[in-house]
Amino acid sequence: MLILGFIVKSIEHCFRYAKRKAALSKVKTAISSTRSRSVDEYNEQDPNFNRLEYIHYNAEFKAGSEMDEKIRQGTVDRRVLTTLLQQRATELIHRRGVLMRNEMSVTRAYKMDMLPLEVWDDFQAAKESLQKEIKMVQYLSHNLGVNFKNAR
Repeated sequence: MLILGFIVKSIEHCFRYAKRKAALSKVKTAISSTRSRSVDEYNEQDPNFNRLEYIHYNAEFKAGSEMDEKIRQGTVDRRVLTTLLQQRATELIHRRGVLMRNEMSVTRAYKMDMLPLEVWDDFQAAKESLQKEIKMVQYLSHNLGVNFKNAR
């Protein structure tokens, strides 16, 4: 009787082990399939939002790099540069809003040791690049004679 009970318990343990192993493989698959998405493309309110995506805060400023490329090519058309500057400022404001919205939760998670260091470093680098971009937009708007203070 004791041997039969031992065999039944061993089978139960093996079954439980296999069940947990299968559940764990699903978790590993979900974790390894996460990918980053640029802060400009990230939208949690979208009904088709993929929960396996996370914000890459320090992504490249697309409008900024496009405008820098036009300037390097020697574009002097004021209308084109002004349009690109407006797009650059809009992207800057959007990114600033996202960083401000998420700053409290990211800081709190970091203080509680629940945030990976890579995310914290990315967030800090994004704040630094935001400051550089603000200075660049101010410089370019001054040089192009565009006043964003009175624009609506």
